[in-house]
Amino acid sequence: MRTKSFLLSAFAAITAIAVSSCSSNESYTSHIPADAGIVVAFDLGQMLEKSGISDNSSALNVIGSYISEYDSQTLSVLATDILKEPQTSGIDVGSRVFVYTQDNAYSLAGTVTVLFGINDRDLLADNIETFISEEIFDRSGDYYSAEDGNGTVILLYKDYGAVCASTDNEYWGINDALRTLDVDNDITSVNAFGKMASSDADIWGIFELKTLFDRYLYDELNVSPSKLPDFTGAYAYASAVFKESKAEGRCGFLFPSDELKKIKETYGYAKKISGSHLKYLNGDAMAFLVAGIDWEKLLSSDATSLIPGMAIAENMLSTLKGEISFCVNSLELDYWGNPETIDAVFAADASDGEFLGELNAIIGDVRTEGDKAYSFEYDNNKSIYYGFDNGMLYASTSYGDKDGLAKKGNSLSSSEYASAAKDAYIYFGVNIPRFIQVMGDELDDEERLLMSKLKYADIYATDYTDYAVNLYFNGSQNPLETAVALLEEALKMEL
Repeated sequence: MRTKSFLLSAFAAITAIAVSSCSSNESYTSHIPADAGIVVAFDLGQMLEKSGISDNSSALNVIGSYISEYDSQTLSVLATDILKEPQTSGIDVGSRVFVYTQDNAYSLAGTVTVLFGINDRDLLADNIETFISEEIFDRSGDYYSAEDGNGTVILLYKDYGAVCASTDNEYWGINDALRTLDVDNDITSVNAFGKMASSDADIWGIFELKTLFDRYLYDELNVSPSKLPDFTGAYAYASAVFKESKAEGRCGFLFPSDELKKIKETYGYAKKISGSHLKYLNGDAMAFLVAGIDWEKLLSSDATSLIPGMAIAENMLSTLKGEISFCVNSLELDYWGNPETIDAVFAADASDGEFLGELNAIIGDVRTEGDKAYSFEYDNNKSIYYGFDNGMLYASTSYGDKDGLAKKGNSLSSSEYASAAKDAYIYFGVNIPRFIQVMGDELDDEERLLMSKLKYADIYATDYTDYAVNLYFNGSQNPLETAVALLEEALKMEL
């Protein structure tokens, strides 16, 4: 049996043939064990519906031509027909596809299993065999089965199917796969799974943390478990929803409520951003970072062990009282791609600037620019201007900021994107067109093509354990429609 074709057929049968929203009964999730290390769900029907591929005759023609060119006309016709009419696949197009892993003595992902709904088992089996031009299924029992002899098994039941694979045992076979699906305690009893399964995300996943830390990270980090949160019942999570002109991502950590309360009490050094710094930052900046910090709590915690033991560092940090920000307005790279000149600003809310005298003594050869305003030269007559003004410590590479930061006419406070920084705990945003301009020839044609579809990207903390990641696209298309257009362009180049 041709292993590559076998695996490709399994992948194609699962990923290329759904085009409807998630609404069907997904009772097959009872075959996912509660101790699964990673669980990822794909609402492929919903995603493909958003992509518009079923009605995109141009893209379908190119996909068909590509398959015909590199495989066969029969496969080309089958693939394009299924993309046009998903009910001809045999897959339940109203159910999600789940991928999960289980650990063994050798790996956190010793086995990988894909689960999906079925509405016509015979049709699906016929389609898979057409994909690989080979009859592979034993259809004599309660389930149809096929294996490739290299640790991969396909099982098709009446209403669901599974592709099971061992990552380290080529002798793993049908009986092993059956044991994998025979679950006593299933994932539906796990709160993290229930929370994510009820979301409208196109893609989401959870990652069990305790096993990861117990087996690997405590030793790698060289830290005692008592110094970190209790990861029993804790999961990392991530999700993505594709909307018009925007891809919304969410990620973070899901802890039991009692442990989450302890985390906020113990590690709650963050404060919500008021947005007061935004009016001092250029609205067309290439990138900027703003964070709110409870400095008093931070400096009284064990985290101070990470701070260099110099008195100047302790004196400076003790004057800070709120937000900090760092903004890169522009950047020029040299021939080798290294920063040559930079226009950047740093600011921090502070009670006073009395420690600046100590800092000046350490720097040496400092020029006085005004009351509590100084500068020094570096790297071939370039200067950094710094001081204390209007309740802020500041540092800037711009001469215009030598006496302190002034409010900008076109500031980030009026940016439609940067407004998300207000009430976040930390915020980082990137102006993609400005980034492309700065990078210049450092980007290859493919990178430039992909990034040209974007206009802005950001990531910010909405809570101590929850983060948002957003990509904003040019035009009014759904990002998945853009992805189909890019795929079409790429395939045309190959033909």
